[in-house]
Amino acid sequence: METLVPRLREYVEVSAFSEKRNQLLRFLDMLSGLIRHRKDCELVLIDVFSSRAFWYAYTIAKLSRQFGIPYILVVRGGDFETRLSRSRKFCDNLFRQANVSVAPSAFLQKLLSNYDYRVDCIPNFIEIEKYPFLKRNRCAPKLLWVRAFHKVYNPTLVVEIAIQLLNEYKSVEICMVGAEKDGSMEVVKEKARKAGIFESIRFTGFLAKNDWIKISAEYDIFINTTNFDNTPVSVIEAMALGLPVISTNVGGLSYLIMNGETGFLVKKNDALGFVEVVKKLIEDEGLAEQVSINGRNKAQSFDWRVVGPQWKLLIDSNKRLLQKYQS
Repeated sequence: METLVPRLREYVEVSAFSEKRNQLLRFLDMLSGLIRHRKDCELVLIDVFSSRAFWYAYTIAKLSRQFGIPYILVVRGGDFETRLSRSRKFCDNLFRQANVSVAPSAFLQKLLSNYDYRVDCIPNFIEIEKYPFLKRNRCAPKLLWVRAFHKVYNPTLVVEIAIQLLNEYKSVEICMVGAEKDGSMEVVKEKARKAGIFESIRFTGFLAKNDWIKISAEYDIFINTTNFDNTPVSVIEAMALGLPVISTNVGGLSYLIMNGETGFLVKKNDALGFVEVVKKLIEDEGLAEQVSINGRNKAQSFDWRVVGPQWKLLIDSNKRLLQKYQS
């Protein structure tokens, strides 16, 4: 919402809810926002996640229908297959009554289409000019990880990767950027201390985007250790910066990364697989350079100048449908 809403305002008037961090206050703000704008609102965009926040979307959609306002679902969850299996009846009610759903990847689009939901694909976007490209001609064992510290992103795998890398190289530097979410940061730190490698891992906590972009120039390889994912913006950003990406092959990552060309894919929870790719990048300078260039080229397809017109077309077409219905 923080990135999309300001851009949508280039095309339409948008009121957005909610910025509140407390879950209950956020939910109440969403409800009150819809109620206050029910008479002047033409269309509701609802972010729908696969976790507990799914029920926020379900409630807002139900209220929108009661007010006679059409809605578009913007699917965000990385583990929607589990949600579909657990809550099929509620998913059917939510998705089948939407004007359309928007998935940020072909992976999610295919998954939801298998349930006969109408789904368009509009990818996540970046503003490419904000990401200075640094071609990696040579790589050292300097790794960057950028995600929230939550067990779903498997941050403890980074420690396993570090342990095995230190068996191969005297000097290993890993930077982990992200906010604490579920206690995972302390678990990672304790695991690193017990392994005697705490000094090899730098923990920055949460950093604003501009700050971690500056830090990225100090590192040569980006790792994404997640167990579930869709089309993570952090991976697209890393590609834009010229960092060769190594990621677990889960969710929609295979739709984003062409293995060996725009990045590398390894099995989930496979520390050795990460290490083998790191070694390959360090030893083969030509490979690192080519993947760095290819990644940047791929990231350019996610620029707002490419993605924005897709949003404008979607909103305009749904407004035309609404006008036709009202007439």
